[in-house]
Amino acid sequence: MEKVKYISNYIEIIFLSSLIFICVQIQIVGQSMDFLVGNQNKGDATDLNTISVTLGGDFVVNGTFIAAGTETVDQFVTRIFSEYSNRILKRTTEQNLFKIIKSELNNYSKRGILLKRYDGSQITVDLEKFRLTGDFKFNPYLKNNDVLIFPVLDLERNFIDISGAVNKAKKFQFVEGDRLSDAILLANGINPAYSNVEYAEIYRLDEKGNEQTVERVLIKDNPYLKRGDRIRILAGENQKKDYKVLVLGEVKQPGYVYIAKNGMDIKDVIKLSGGFTSSASLERSTVLRGTNKENLLLIKAFTELYKDSKNIDIKKFNENNFLSQFEYLSFMRMSDEVLEDSLYFLIDMKLKQFFDYGAVDFTKVFAGKDSLSVSFRVKDGDVILIPQQSNDVFIFGQVNSPGYIPFKKGKNFHYYINHAGGLGEDYLDNIKVIRGKAKTWITAEESTEILPGDYIYVPKDPSRSFLYYLRTASYITSIASALATVAILILNLTK
Repeated sequence: MEKVKYISNYIEIIFLSSLIFICVQIQIVGQSMDFLVGNQNKGDATDLNTISVTLGGDFVVNGTFIAAGTETVDQFVTRIFSEYSNRILKRTTEQNLFKIIKSELNNYSKRGILLKRYDGSQITVDLEKFRLTGDFKFNPYLKNNDVLIFPVLDLERNFIDISGAVNKAKKFQFVEGDRLSDAILLANGINPAYSNVEYAEIYRLDEKGNEQTVERVLIKDNPYLKRGDRIRILAGENQKKDYKVLVLGEVKQPGYVYIAKNGMDIKDVIKLSGGFTSSASLERSTVLRGTNKENLLLIKAFTELYKDSKNIDIKKFNENNFLSQFEYLSFMRMSDEVLEDSLYFLIDMKLKQFFDYGAVDFTKVFAGKDSLSVSFRVKDGDVILIPQQSNDVFIFGQVNSPGYIPFKKGKNFHYYINHAGGLGEDYLDNIKVIRGKAKTWITAEESTEILPGDYIYVPKDPSRSFLYYLRTASYITSIASALATVAILILNLTK
C-alpha cells in the first residue's frame, strides 16, 4: 500500500516538473517572438521616421544629429537648442551669470539660414517670418542628409532699424532681398491706431558713415532695402491715449479717473470718484505730479501698490516708505531756529523739488460757493492723495514719551506735554506748534489753539563745550576790536 502511495507521489512530481518546463519554454518563446517583432517594428520605424541632419555655421552647437522625418527646421532647431542650452545652464548656479549665458546662447541668426539638400538644391529659411506669418515656405520640412548653415548675427553692421507708426519698433538682421514690406512685417505691422499711413522715410549713410541721405517713399511702392537702412513709418501723431489720474484715500470710489489730454478740473475728478468720505482731511490732501525724480518715485510706488491692493493706507505708506528727508525739510522750512542762511536756502531748494508744480489748497478749492474762482487742473499721470483726518497730536523733542496723543478739544500745549510724560531736563522754553500741510511754526502760548494733526516740538537747550564759549568770546573780541578801530579812525578824521 505504501509502495503504491510512493509511486503515485513520484508520478505527480514528474507531471508538475514537466508542466513547469513547458510553461517556461512557452514564456521564452513568447519573449523571443516579442523581441523579434519589437526589433522588426523598431527597425521599420527607424527606417521610416528618423533622418540625419547636420548643423553648421554660427549656431550654439555644430554636428550631425538625428531628426524625425516629420520635423520642420523650426522644430528641429528649437529642440537641439533647448537640449544643448539646458545642459549648459544646469552647470550654472550664479543667477547673473545664468542670465548672461542664456542671452548669449540665444544670440544666433534666425533669418537667412541656408538649407542645402542632398540633391544639391538650396532653400533660404526665415524663422522670424515663419513665426509671424505661419507660412511654411519660410520653414520647410527636413529630409535625410540635409545641412543647415547659420550666418553670423551682427546687428551692429548688418541690420535694419524701423520705428514710427508700427506695432513694435525693432532692429533686426538684414537679409539680401529685403524690402520695405519685410521690415514692416518684422515690426509686427502698421499700428492700427494710426490712420492714413502712406509714407516712410529711409535714412541711409554712405560707406564711411559721414554723409546721410533721407528718401521719402510711398509704402505701396515697396522699395528694396540696403544693409544699415533706418526706417521711419510716417503718420500724424495719435492723441487718443489712455489719459487718467489715480485718486487714493478718503473718496467713496478710489481708483483711476479717465480724463482728456488737456486735463480735468480737480473738482470734477473728485465728483467722478464719488466725493469725499466723512473722514477726508482736505487740509493734508495733495497732488503728486511727475515733474521731478522724487515725485516720479512716489507716483510709481503708489501705482504699483494699487495694482496689488486696491485699499491703500496713505498714513502707513508715508510712515514706511516716504522719503525721510522730506518730512524733516518740511518742518525746518518755516522754523525760526537759528541756522545759517545757506542752510535755509538749501532747505527751500530741496523742497522745490517736491512742490515745483504748485501747491494745491483743497480747503479753498472745495470751500463751497466761494470756491468758484479757485480751481486746479489735474493732468495725465497725476496721483491725488486724500488722507484720513487725524484725531491725534504728535509731540516730540524734549519730552519723556514722544509720540501721538489723542486730540482733546480746547486743551493747550501743556495738556499734551503732561500726557507725553512731561518735559525733559534739557528743554528750552521756546516751544513750537507746527501746523498744516505747509508746516508753519507758531510760538506756543497759553492761548494757542491746538488742532487735530498738529505737531508740538519742544526744542533742546544744547550743551556747550568750553571751546565753544572760548570761540564765541574770540568772535566777540574780534568784532569789538574792529569797532574800536573804526571809532578811532572816525575820531581822527573829525579832528
